[in-house]
Amino acid sequence: EPALGGAHLRDLNRWIEHALRDSAVLLANLPLQSVKTYQPTCFSLADYKIVQPHFRRGFPVILKGVCALCDEHRPAASNTAPSSDLIALTLGVILLLLSDHSNSASEVEIQMYVRTIRQVLLYSTVCGPGCGAIGLRYVLDLLACVWRHIFQVPTRRSAALAGMVELMHA
Repeated sequence: EPALGGAHLRDLNRWIEHALRDSAVLLANLPLQSVKTYQPTCFSLADYKIVQPHFRRGFPVILKGVCALCDEHRPAASNTAPSSDLIALTLGVILLLLSDHSNSASEVEIQMYVRTIRQVLLYSTVCGPGCGAIGLRYVLDLLACVWRHIFQVPTRRSAALAGMVELMHA
């Protein structure tokens, strides 16, 4: 049974990474000409404009999967641990969405973003130097972006104040 759980975690890890790569392309709002060389896994380039809003709405669900993979109370085996690419993609797409001023993220989404950032940072401290994606400069840039795009925006600040306090103490 543990081997079966490991296989499922490995598959989940791989598909979440694929979904995050595709989300990064779709949520960057690049023109189709700019992404024609990209080979998506979860959608067809012919459906680029149609699937874009669905990826945006589904992104919090993908983040819940990342939080499950990065559970610091249950360190994963090396073959099921989140890759450094998955960690960097997760944080990158969150910051991409936070910095988009036309993005009217809901209170629940803002809370999910802060929770995921906290979970990924905690996981990175537990898993040690093997994660490789997060250094001190990265963490400081990340916290500066969170400060600028959440705390300094009054509507977002009220939604995420408790999460921000937890993030700062983590």
